[in-house]
Amino acid sequence: MTRNQVAITHLCVDDSARGQRIAEQLVGSLRKIRADSRGIGLWCRRDYEATKLWPELGFVARRERPGRGRDGE
Repeated sequence: MTRNQVAITHLCVDDSARGQRIAEQLVGSLRKIRADSRGIGLWCRRDYEATKLWPELGFVARRERPGRGRDGE
């Protein structure tokens, strides 16, 4: 991440609250609160369900990095 860029480390929504647009509301609030920043960055594993969510919230994959497993996944 670059200076003056917000980073999402973890965004978890309880199973019982999914489908209620909670993640969208949280990211929207973060964008408003930090409107002075250069943007929001994050890393997400390809095998996580959230991988489908990020493009819907306006995030674009810029690059990949190897995983920490022995096989790089």
